[in-house]
Amino acid sequence: MLSVSKWVKIPLLVDLQEMEDLFKSLIPFSLYEVQRVTPKGEGIIPLETFLAEYGAYIETLKSGSIPPSLPSPVLSVTPEALHIMVVEGERQLYKPTLPVVQMQAHAVRYSEADDTFRSQLFGSDGITWGIQLGYPQIFEDPKTCEILPTRDLPNGPLFHAIQKWMRSHTRPTPFLASGRKQNVPIRLGKKCFSWINTHPGLKERGIIVECPANT
Repeated sequence: MLSVSKWVKIPLLVDLQEMEDLFKSLIPFSLYEVQRVTPKGEGIIPLETFLAEYGAYIETLKSGSIPPSLPSPVLSVTPEALHIMVVEGERQLYKPTLPVVQMQAHAVRYSEADDTFRSQLFGSDGITWGIQLGYPQIFEDPKTCEILPTRDLPNGPLFHAIQKWMRSHTRPTPFLASGRKQNVPIRLGKKCFSWINTHPGLKERGIIVECPANT
């Protein structure tokens, strides 16, 4: 079993073009389905398939409707970071054996009680907000039981490149709720500011994202 800890997580909502630009900026990687069993020989999600689904998600938000939740694969630069577990002979499941970059559907919740935005909370009052990317900082070698940093493992440079891109192309989100502005460390792509206030989850709760003058 893979044992990791001290996750660094990046919650984000970016436009389709920004997601495409992010993928192009990274070293080659693949998306692996790890949450469901697939037929033998499948389980790798083509990047164009994910981008098409992500584009549909963004267009639904822009139209003022709530989209279906996004998939939650993992990113890896090498297949050697995962093991294929055979299930019932004709099906399989990918299981990480080395640290991978985890992608999860993401939501944010605003609490009027304490005027606070919290990340990665789902439920009827959750506001769908793109995805969350995460990578652990600590890894236990299953053979030696040695505790090791993950930065020099195969997917460490991949996550570092994601962090670098995020710093340049996204911003903390300037939410305005209950008459108070808060710069919340939930990332928003610079190309999203032109349409983000059509987001149905924000409109329903009377929350506004302030558009910076230089976006």
